[in-house]
Amino acid sequence: MKHFASAILVAVLLAVPATISAQTIDNLRPPTKTTKPTAPKKKPVNKWSYKGHYYEGLCEVRDIHEKCGFIDETGKLVIPCAWNSVVCFQEGLCAVEDDKGMWGFIDKEGQLVIPCVWKEARAFNEGLCFVKDEKGKYGYINNAGKVVLPCIWKYANYFYDGLAKVIDEKGLHGFIDKTGKIIVPCVWKDVHYPMYNEGLVSVMDSSQKWGFIDKTGQLVIPCNWADAYFFSEGLAPVMDSNGKWGYIDLTGKLVIPCTWQEVEKFKNGYAKVKNAKGKVFKIDRTGKIIK
Repeated sequence: MKHFASAILVAVLLAVPATISAQTIDNLRPPTKTTKPTAPKKKPVNKWSYKGHYYEGLCEVRDIHEKCGFIDETGKLVIPCAWNSVVCFQEGLCAVEDDKGMWGFIDKEGQLVIPCVWKEARAFNEGLCFVKDEKGKYGYINNAGKVVLPCIWKYANYFYDGLAKVIDEKGLHGFIDKTGKIIVPCVWKDVHYPMYNEGLVSVMDSSQKWGFIDKTGQLVIPCNWADAYFFSEGLAPVMDSNGKWGYIDLTGKLVIPCTWQEVEKFKNGYAKVKNAKGKVFKIDRTGKIIK
């Protein structure tokens, strides 16, 4: 199954197509008193080597030296291209990497408001941002740059609805709240997404089978599946032992049989599926093919 995209950060490359101008027969002849050679038109020059998407009214750009800055919605450069790398603006701040490979944060004026002292940083979400210290451990800072949750985790992720996925030293996954309290113990070998959908999240147990837990960490749908993804409109894709996909409901009941080679999430009552021959269909919530 193709992975669904989340996401928090997406990049667009700008390519300027080459233009070929046709010349008339007259242009190919030597110039006369009444005709003059026509100067070739200059090809447009792309000002930026890279241009991203707009977040909070600002868009990342890279100059010819591969330094990063930001333009506003009029295209004006408002934050100079002075950084090795940037993330995107979220909650008024943006993570930036300096020439030493260390990360800090700037505001929308381009002022460095949180010093570049972190080995890694991402975007703020729900008032907190996960960062990596010089020992390679992850924790969380607030928008003033203060460490509010110590750097004790092998890896951490964004907060969603008050919970964040963390990974301990054994490589096991769990969830903490904003006080750092462990809400879901780190006992799972994997978690597909760092956030809950419709109150549940898919987890993989020690036998590498997938099921679903709720926000208290209670296993509500047993780990019986070869793979499982998030719920959308009350249905979640699951893979059986034969590598075929179907859908279960929030109770764990298989409501659309596992007969498909690939599937997508449900949206507006429909989902796209693909059979073993590569033919794509659209099905409704009962599994009926829509023509």
